[in-house]
Amino acid sequence: MATEVPAGFFNAALGMRLTGDPETMYLTFGVKAGTSSTGPISPGSVTTLGTDLANTLKGRLDGDWSFTEMKMQAGPAGPNTPEGGVGPQYAQPLNIAGTSTAFGQLPVNSAHLITKKTGIGGRRNQGRFYFPAVQELGVSDLGILDNGQLSAINTAFGNFLAVLDSSTTFAGMYLLHSFPPGSSGPFLAPTRVTSLICQPVIATQRRRLRK
Repeated sequence: MATEVPAGFFNAALGMRLTGDPETMYLTFGVKAGTSSTGPISPGSVTTLGTDLANTLKGRLDGDWSFTEMKMQAGPAGPNTPEGGVGPQYAQPLNIAGTSTAFGQLPVNSAHLITKKTGIGGRRNQGRFYFPAVQELGVSDLGILDNGQLSAINTAFGNFLAVLDSSTTFAGMYLLHSFPPGSSGPFLAPTRVTSLICQPVIATQRRRLRK
């Protein structure tokens, strides 16, 4: 299904990479343009956003990890552009290394499962993304995070969301919905994300195995 990016919104992706891993992993989310955005945003504002977001999470990564890029895909110029209509695309490089030295970390196939909550019921009004770098000594053999780790990761993602909520160039995180198969519209209104919650049991990222 194609994700809708209506006018006035962006599909954003914060890229991160582990040294020696050829794949970049992304935290993906929708973003609304802020009241100060009267036209195309500047590449510098994308860099600033990526830097501010990465700074809220770098303490959860050791020095083998770094945030490498911030991508944003703008919606179309008009609200009735059919599926496939897009606006400007941005891809700004970052170089922000992790700062944690406390613990070893599990392999990248293990990850925190972060749920995007909107305060509206139903699966359609919830999203998720995976955040790797699970600290080895903070999780049991059953994959359950201890209370200290769970509290710390929730605090970090609370700060992540606050960056978007307090910005003037941008105006919060949103769920961007998808067209049903065979449909090209109409656009479904994005739903504002009100909290990011880490699930207490770690998840597994499905990653392509390279030969």
